[in-house]
Amino acid sequence: MGIEMRTAAKLARTLRWQSVRARLQRKSNQRLGRSRVPAIGVREQREPQITAIFGEVDGQLALGLLAIIELAWHGCYREVTPTPPIVDAMLVLSDGTIGGLVESALLAVTDRRDLMVAAEERRSCQ
Repeated sequence: MGIEMRTAAKLARTLRWQSVRARLQRKSNQRLGRSRVPAIGVREQREPQITAIFGEVDGQLALGLLAIIELAWHGCYREVTPTPPIVDAMLVLSDGTIGGLVESALLAVTDRRDLMVAAEERRSCQ
């Protein structure tokens, strides 16, 4: 009986702590203007454009790669998704190939400023 009471008390403390933590997180999100509504990712927004650039088969691979880029982007920059200019720059530098998209995605995650400069140079040459 003693062990069950201690376990129940520990569970009650844990649940109270989780409740307090959730309330504090909600208040913090409200102060910062964050919403609990998930953002629409690059994949959903860009599907027609990606399919037009890469074709039907490679388009699905490119969309999968963009989903991975979103995860890496969040891990590196603490932003949900890359901004539209970043995605446009990746697409410009990809030259319509999966290999090019992989290289531009690596550049974007490593240093987004270098990506933007390279994309501007590519656009000015065209």
